[in-house]
Amino acid sequence: MSIQVNIIPGFEGEVENEDRAVELANQVGYPVMIKVS
Repeated sequence: MSIQVNIIPGFEGEVENEDRAVELANQVGYPVMIKVS
């Protein structure tokens, strides 16, 4: 069954440092929300 819902790209896992966070944000696009867990 297909419900035609748009999926937002994201990232699952640990981000080691700020440079990696910026790289991932550029891949996903802006705006980016960072959730502390």
